[in-house]
Amino acid sequence: MPSLELGIRHAQMGEMKEAIKTFHRTAKAAEVNPELKPAQIAKAYWNLGLAFEYSSQYDQALKYLKKAYLLYPYPPYLHEQDSVRQMQKNEEELKKQGLDAK
Repeated sequence: MPSLELGIRHAQMGEMKEAIKTFHRTAKAAEVNPELKPAQIAKAYWNLGLAFEYSSQYDQALKYLKKAYLLYPYPPYLHEQDSVRQMQKNEEELKKQGLDAK
């Protein structure tokens, strides 16, 4: 999917809002494309989840990483969910200590 490449380029340039928009459009379009396999649709949601993760929007990241895993149970998708949960936990701990992770 060429639009995934565009989203990746946005992410690499630090343009996370644009990356999220691109990945979201791509994932929605992929879902209704009968020519795509579940693994391809999952990859679009995986990228969307990563973009939210890199933007420290952990709830959204988990939402889309879970969706990717449900579409295609690829172990790294599950592992990434654990990583996001750990980042959430670390951020909450820093806030309790009066520090901000961002």
